[in-house]
Amino acid sequence: MSVLDLTGVSLVGADFDMTVADSFTPPPGGVGVPQACEHALEALFGEHGKPLLEKIGGFVNQSPGELMQAIFTMGMKLPLAAMARNYFEREADYLRECVPIGKGHPLVWEENNQFNIVLELFVRAKLRPLVAQISKTWPVPSPGFFEFVQSLRGFGIPFGIITAGHDVFIQNFFAVHEVEVPVLLTGDDIRGSKHDGIEKPDAKLFELFLEKFGWMQPIAASSILYLGDDINRDGGLAHNTGVRFGLYSPFTVYSERNWSPRTFQFGHFSDLTHALRAGQMQAAE
Repeated sequence: MSVLDLTGVSLVGADFDMTVADSFTPPPGGVGVPQACEHALEALFGEHGKPLLEKIGGFVNQSPGELMQAIFTMGMKLPLAAMARNYFEREADYLRECVPIGKGHPLVWEENNQFNIVLELFVRAKLRPLVAQISKTWPVPSPGFFEFVQSLRGFGIPFGIITAGHDVFIQNFFAVHEVEVPVLLTGDDIRGSKHDGIEKPDAKLFELFLEKFGWMQPIAASSILYLGDDINRDGGLAHNTGVRFGLYSPFTVYSERNWSPRTFQFGHFSDLTHALRAGQMQAAE
């Protein structure tokens, strides 16, 4: 799309990290998501944690499952599960509140389910310092995001988030800004469920996302807008689902030569707010 046209949009979804907010850049004196991942791996695997992360190319916005699978593959000659069990026995009780009850993998050590337990320990060890830092200044909301959400609500357009991230972190982010928490489909919903292992750009995620709204009537894909910062993961999810896609790219302008006509890029959420209002006015005429 060469022109931002949001006419007919009746539902909006978005990624969280680096779309809704920047949780990667750490707050002053604190840690962002990449640093929290490194610290969690060191907690689980001691002196092997950081070197393993470096060997797989560092943290590049992988899902927790992708990152841990790469760690286990790279460290296959190391007793990683045994190292993690020591951490489990010391810290499990302190990690239970990081994920809502009934979500994620149960924190019960099972010899035949070691990978999933280690993955869950990693998720919660990563989350604990991040949640403690949430304030009105971190993570930094993307410019114009809250105004865009306010406009959506004013027009009665539902909004939600699809992310490999986590309920408690996102809920606290919205709470500290005194904004109603949107519908969430998070990594916590997927881990340990019958859909365990599905990740962007699997279209099944969008089916689960729509189920969260509890609608009985089907909704046309052409009336759904999804926003994200990753053309492959987020854009791929939109493409596989057949919905419109907005690539959030505040610092880089990409060539649109091979893009679907349902795809556009934007650098500020105010662009979407203006286009939304224009589309609503046009629809009302």
